[in-house]
Amino acid sequence: MTPSNIRLTATEIGGLWSTFMNDSMVKCMLQYFLGHVEEDSLRSVLEFALNFSTGNLAELNELFRRERFPIPQGFSESDVDTRAPRLYTDCLIMQYIKNMSDVGLITYANAYASASRPDIRAFFLANLDKSKVLQDKIVTLLDETGQHVHPPSISIPERIQTSVHEDFFSGHLFGWGDKRVLTSVEIGQLYKNAKSNWLGNALLLGFAQVAKEKELRDHMVRGIEISKAHAEFFESKLQEDHIPFPSSWDNEVTASTKAPFSDKLMLYHVTLLVATGTANYGVALAVSPRSDLAIGYGKLTLQIANYAKDGAKLLVQHHWFEAPPLADDRKALTETLT
Repeated sequence: MTPSNIRLTATEIGGLWSTFMNDSMVKCMLQYFLGHVEEDSLRSVLEFALNFSTGNLAELNELFRRERFPIPQGFSESDVDTRAPRLYTDCLIMQYIKNMSDVGLITYANAYASASRPDIRAFFLANLDKSKVLQDKIVTLLDETGQHVHPPSISIPERIQTSVHEDFFSGHLFGWGDKRVLTSVEIGQLYKNAKSNWLGNALLLGFAQVAKEKELRDHMVRGIEISKAHAEFFESKLQEDHIPFPSSWDNEVTASTKAPFSDKLMLYHVTLLVATGTANYGVALAVSPRSDLAIGYGKLTLQIANYAKDGAKLLVQHHWFEAPPLADDRKALTETLT
């Protein structure tokens, strides 16, 4: 990145810090996957993704030093054991990379739109371009291997609808009244959230098998139960209108009980999954006019918020929590002068 004399904004600092933390975690995941991948075509995609993350970390280290910004601890080689037995199949790894590129496209687009400094904008724009390349690579591979989980299709409408009855917003909340069929947007959100919950469910299943601390294993098991219940809620709404829904990937988790990742990394990864899920639910709620869906998303968001809070407590208890950069505490600064 080209040096700049303009101060970093809070938004830029937050985006850069989050990118460092997430890339240091993803780097560990990818290094482990590369030690067990069987398909050469998938290996090529993983190598591209690893170079992507490694390059980001190098650029961020340079930027942080130039800005005299404390380099986050993040995750390192001590958080991954590449020699641990295989925990996930190639099929699940492909779905993981697809989800990772999905999140990257959204995250980097938002970071680019929010950045002010030219060098920071260039950094996030380059990451957005690389995420697009990664997305194309993994979608092509999923298509070639028959593993691409396509969203459902509906019939093309014969005409536009410019006026609807107020029942359009009804969700049959109390067992009476009409409930309209799902809109295409609602179907897309339900399907996406069911799919992401099944992916999270499989990842957590593997984490629960290998976590060293019983308290963490219990937390993972609770997450498995929550993700399963959420996926089934979304599927039930699709099923009501005879819309196909994705299946679980539980069979893509091996029987290994040897941990490839540190408990710290796995717990952080779970908090990241929850944060992504919360954001997805927020978007879905905003574009789902049917009242039963809106209320459902609200209840599910509250449930995972409580789960996230308990996960954060575990991070703090084990001294693993790395806080993002904070604003100046003016009150505390004032009190030091009295």
